[in-house]
Amino acid sequence: MIVTIDLNVIVEVLLGREDREVCEKILTLCKRGRIDGRLPSHALPTIYYVARPKIGNDKALIAIDELNDDLTITPVDNALIRKARSLNISDFEDAIVAASAVESKSDFIITKNSKDFAASPVPAITPERFMRDIDLSFGR
Repeated sequence: MIVTIDLNVIVEVLLGREDREVCEKILTLCKRGRIDGRLPSHALPTIYYVARPKIGNDKALIAIDELNDDLTITPVDNALIRKARSLNISDFEDAIVAASAVESKSDFIITKNSKDFAASPVPAITPERFMRDIDLSFGR
């Protein structure tokens, strides 16, 4: 199963927010190869920018390295930007995530804000719903 992970899922973990545990489970499934996690490349500098003031430069860079190792980074290029602009999604960053999910043939977008992806061609699901409803028994 291929999933595109919205950067808000990763920020939950790095900043130790309330929903951190379920988001950590998603990232662990990616690390262990149970799901094929994708992350649009534009998310990496944004994650660093948000995390650095809270966790420090060294830990933020380590987090970037781990994400780069554990997830497939989907390039955001001219064609993907054009695809994002063609989607009926008002938030440009969300449109990039949706276009990236289409490009990587993702089954789902995992996000804390699934309502923001109502017009996405790829269904969006919260981490909680993903862990509750999606059968991950394959590959055991």
